[in-house]
Amino acid sequence: LTTNDKASFTVIDSDLVIPHKFTTLYRSAIAFGRVRIITDKEEFMAAAHILADRYAPESLVTMDRREQEIATGGPSMHMLVMDIEQLTGKECIELTRLRD
Repeated sequence: LTTNDKASFTVIDSDLVIPHKFTTLYRSAIAFGRVRIITDKEEFMAAAHILADRYAPESLVTMDRREQEIATGGPSMHMLVMDIEQLTGKECIELTRLRD
């Protein structure tokens, strides 16, 4: 990242192989942009809390336990941010027709 901050990120929503038709039912997106390491402590903590909300919600893990994990694990973590410059997606015609 220090010599080249350009990156891409792909998400595949669907990829069902249909062997007898020699095709797949696919839907995907790819983002292109620049990536940076979060160095600001407040931004880092905000990002850590967003991740905790997503993967360890308060309904499953106490707030104290989440804070403890962030405090002990945080120093060994790097958080990355991707600033998206271009976003494209594609979908097979069969899935497009199903939405119509």
